[in-house]
Amino acid sequence: MLVLPVVAPAFVTGLPAPKWVEDVLLIFPTTHAMRMAIDALSQKPIFGDTWQSILVLAIWAVAVYAITFWTLSRREI
Repeated sequence: MLVLPVVAPAFVTGLPAPKWVEDVLLIFPTTHAMRMAIDALSQKPIFGDTWQSILVLAIWAVAVYAITFWTLSRREI
């Protein structure tokens, strides 16, 4: 249940939804990964904002590595 808010956006990407729902889903990295996968597998781009998806994924990667580094640096051996 804890990972559902992170994984669920991948299944909702591309479905008709209100604008506010789409805006909230654009925060999560799984939405952008799915958008990039859909664009890669289609004959012509459906979403077409690959640069934004790469930027969001990079921001999430930096944030996760920073949190991991901070957490591990606080551990006592």
